[in-house]
Amino acid sequence: MFESNLLSQINTSSPLPTAVEVQFTTSISQSLYKAFQFAHTLLAEKSDRAAALLPWSDEIYLAVSGMLERLMLQHADTTFSEMIFALRRAEIDGPLAATPLLSTSSTAASGPSSSGLRPGARGRYLRWLLLGPPPVTTPEERAINFINSNVPSQMRVHASAPADAAVAAIASPKAAAPIPLADIIVTDAKAAVGSEVDAAALSQLKSVELLKAEHAPYGYLRFKPLSHRNKIISLFLLTLKPYLERKAEQWYVRNTDASVDAVAMRNAYAYRYPHRAAFLRFLAQYVYPIYHVIKQGSRLLYMMCFLLEMTLYTSPLHRVFGIALRRCTLEDSLTTSPRAQRALLIARVVLLLVFCGFRLLDFTRNADGASSPRQIQEEGLPIPPPPALGGDVPLPEDRSSLPKAGECPVCRRHVTNAAVCLVSGIVGCYPCLQGYVRAQRTCPVTHQSMGVEQIRRVFEC
Repeated sequence: MFESNLLSQINTSSPLPTAVEVQFTTSISQSLYKAFQFAHTLLAEKSDRAAALLPWSDEIYLAVSGMLERLMLQHADTTFSEMIFALRRAEIDGPLAATPLLSTSSTAASGPSSSGLRPGARGRYLRWLLLGPPPVTTPEERAINFINSNVPSQMRVHASAPADAAVAAIASPKAAAPIPLADIIVTDAKAAVGSEVDAAALSQLKSVELLKAEHAPYGYLRFKPLSHRNKIISLFLLTLKPYLERKAEQWYVRNTDASVDAVAMRNAYAYRYPHRAAFLRFLAQYVYPIYHVIKQGSRLLYMMCFLLEMTLYTSPLHRVFGIALRRCTLEDSLTTSPRAQRALLIARVVLLLVFCGFRLLDFTRNADGASSPRQIQEEGLPIPPPPALGGDVPLPEDRSSLPKAGECPVCRRHVTNAAVCLVSGIVGCYPCLQGYVRAQRTCPVTHQSMGVEQIRRVFEC
């Protein structure tokens, strides 16, 4: 089963794209965002106006990508990344795309009850609810279903059963009476998909669709253009959803940063707003990680099911809103105007050139040490003045014992082998500061508590 499904990923008879194409479209969308950030960073190094807009880089990309994706969805039912692989978005249509019934027609009139449920109806409904329309069974499975129809359980043939066992089961004296030919034909149609309603839906398929279903499990699918509602939803999933996810990830990184400055800022915020800080801490420690695991796990599960052709949807949100990816056909080329075709071709070539060009620049610049937008913003800030003694750095009331400029506060001689105390900025001889701080655990001038690890040597060139 798995081998045939994996090999069918290169089957051109299937109207669905391969899992590789789906992953490439996602990767290209992410690379376009990185390329825009890289281009904005390059412009910020040359232009002050572009540097002033760096804090709103995500919002600018959201607006630009929203306008472009809206035009693509409105005129071609596709996106920029999907356009490269000639993919389009559509909705599922056809008889087998309908919701499976939980009860037969006879029991539906008398009212729903557990006794009126069709065999396996709940499982089929749950499967349809999670994964969508099922694939058409293979000819081998339909043949086995036909043999096992109207036969007792002890006489049924399984795919792994040996041939002599099957013959012995058929030749058993407990075999049922012969079935008329008309009933056999009806039973064959029912066994092909497993129920009366499914057989009626299968009978509505065209011969071409049945032929395609022989070569691909979802070859029978019928598609219709996206509705206005699904176009708006697709635009939201393509633009606003990634923007909100990036903002949430930045917020999570900011609230879980273990650096000294970040911890000090969070402690100060918690001291001023304790309840609000506790709520934000709960979101960062529990809510966001659980949401992230559920999101990534569900996407991985759907991609595995799509790879094995158990579903035609590539993500849980696509299943919820009924949005599927399909390959472009000859009918799409005939119905599209020549002007729109030229525009799509030019946009595809330009997109590939921009993508490859910015990727090349990104690789070459990272080798030399690229500058991020945050680094450029920090480089433009003025250097703060050094802390002043008596103002920023507290001093004792008796200031007669303060050292002079260039004098060690411990040995009262000229500073040699200089070192600095990080808590106060006082400079002295490295051996003197080491001995004093190890014994007193304070700064020799400001008497602030400190340890030996807070002494740094100053190397002069």
